Amino acid sequence: MGIIATLIIGAIAGWLGGTIYKGSGLGLIGNIIIGILGSGVGYWLLGSVFHISLGEGWIGAILTGAIGAIVILFLINLVFKKRSNSRIRNQKPPKNIQYFRGFLVNVLKITFLRWQSRFFRL
Repeated sequence: MGIIATLIIGAIAGWLGGTIYKGSGLGLIGNIIIGILGSGVGYWLLGSVFHISLGEGWIGAILTGAIGAIVILFLINLVFKKRSNSRIRNQKPPKNIQYFRGFLVNVLKITFLRWQSRFFRL
């Protein structure tokens, strides 16, 4: 595979891995580097360890690189954890999210009570 194709596949795989993992943004050059390294890690992990092939060609290379990029991003975020601002961490969610959570909890309670009354009739 040519150098240009490797860079394109690396950029797509790094971008895909970054969007799936939701880690910190690394930019275009960071995505290319993570994607190329992730391709190596993905081929080793899927091929040697799990004996799985995601196919040949561009799609298989992108998917394998994305899986490897996710592994690398997980390890990077494990080693270099961001220090979050305590004010942001202790901040309450917006009202609409609180209402949705309350609604969801009530629906789950009602569903559980209906299930319980069906199977445990006295």
